Amino acid sequence: MENDYLKELIQKWATKGLLLDTNLFLLFVVGFADIEFIRNHKKTNSYSIADYKFLYQIVSHFRLKLTLPNVQTEVSNLARQTHPDMAKKIGNALQRLFTAWSELYEPSLRLTAGSHYIDYGLTDAALVSLSEKYLLVTADGRLARRLSDLNRDVLNFNHYRPLA
Repeated sequence: MENDYLKELIQKWATKGLLLDTNLFLLFVVGFADIEFIRNHKKTNSYSIADYKFLYQIVSHFRLKLTLPNVQTEVSNLARQTHPDMAKKIGNALQRLFTAWSELYEPSLRLTAGSHYIDYGLTDAALVSLSEKYLLVTADGRLARRLSDLNRDVLNFNHYRPLA
């Protein structure tokens, strides 16, 4: 990791915790199952093996790795949209990751009453809510801009992909 801002951001949040958005958690799961699956899975084939390795490197700096039931559900559904043998291996990897990552819950009733739900949907509204306490790593430029507008730290993965 060559970028000083990226290093500072990771150092600042490494002991507080990390959240991945749905697309990056999916990339993480697919690569964790088998790095070669990244190229062959229709939901991750826009990423490279270098992207996965870079994401893995980022994640490895965090003691506390967090996810949401909303993200887990989306990833579980998206991960299975592939060949049955690949889907089974990815499902097994997802099981292992679910035991290694801490799960946070944000009540849907509270999220849908908030201002972010209409514009961003339930999962991203939950990520916005939790971005006050944890660093969000996202590939969603619109979501990253919203968090920046709220003066929250956010790691826009796409800004650093060339470093991979």
